[in-house]
Amino acid sequence: MTEYKYVSLPSSGRQMRSNDTEEHASIELNTVYVAQGWDVVNATRPALQGQIGFLLRRG
Repeated sequence: MTEYKYVSLPSSGRQMRSNDTEEHASIELNTVYVAQGWDVVNATRPALQGQIGFLLRRG
């Protein structure tokens, strides 16, 4: 069975520069979710600042 999950990263929710947000989100995505077998289906960022939303799939 295929599972889907939507997460907003970085999960700390801190305000940071755009490049820092992308770097922190990528690190967290890989160390937490990809390591558990999740694949990224889609990534969205509604504004230049703020968290990045990831739709993940496993199964």
